[in-house]
Amino acid sequence: MAGRCHSGPIAVCDTFTAVVAGESPCPATLRVESLLFYGRPVPRLDEGDTAELHLTGNAAHVAPGVLLIGDVP
Repeated sequence: MAGRCHSGPIAVCDTFTAVVAGESPCPATLRVESLLFYGRPVPRLDEGDTAELHLTGNAAHVAPGVLLIGDVP
């Protein structure tokens, strides 16, 4: 999935806990397995970076344009 980091860093092994596809968030468990920034693997993304995210886990409503929300460790 391609995405942009809107707030705070995203790192490999982070977990997204909600998906917002409308007005209210839906529970999710999506783990960041890898990040590709301009085709190169990186350990983390900073705010404003756009990259390819490889995720594993379960979530409904994951589609282009959704917002993924995670807990900051």
